[in-house]
Amino acid sequence: IIAKEQLGKPVKGLDGILTENIDFSKLKQGDVIYLLSANEIVDKPLAEINGKKYWPWHTGIYSNKEKNLFLHAAPLNKVIEQNFKDYIQQTSDGIFVTRFY
Repeated sequence: IIAKEQLGKPVKGLDGILTENIDFSKLKQGDVIYLLSANEIVDKPLAEINGKKYWPWHTGIYSNKEKNLFLHAAPLNKVIEQNFKDYIQQTSDGIFVTRFY
């Protein structure tokens, strides 16, 4: 069993937000980002936004604020770093961010 908040504490304003409403200036290097989807999985939803439930489908780390980069595992066992804004617009309904304070 994973202890609650093992990967940091939720970041206010980024703790369950739809992609179109993300304030990217609030992200910090090292933030753990859960990409959200309305596709239900066998677990409790991570966020409820406007009465709709969302579950995590992928996780990564915000790795570079100046270049807005996201580090995550990709198919074929590769770890890649790419522009987070571009990636999130194409892949996710929203995000849930945690941070080590």
